[in-house]
Amino acid sequence: MLVDIGSVIKVPCDDGSVHFDGRVSPHYHFQCLNCKKIIDLEISEETRMYEKKIVDMAEKEFAGEIEGKATFFYGKCSACLKAAPKGYQKR
Repeated sequence: MLVDIGSVIKVPCDDGSVHFDGRVSPHYHFQCLNCKKIIDLEISEETRMYEKKIVDMAEKEFAGEIEGKATFFYGKCSACLKAAPKGYQKR
């Protein structure tokens, strides 16, 4: 119901779980593959302009109608990196 009225957004995760986010303004998500935490990512307006260009190109090249998109980042969060065994190197 909260999703339907726009109070929260549904965030599907790679493990099949679904999280609900009360921050409904446009933003990105990061999921730690180690601890599974979902983190909001702040990305500059300049970078958002690149995303808009990609969406515009997709709409131009696709014969159907695009109604939405999702960009999700994965990796290890800073807490998990700090807790990593000595000698672990970030890729």
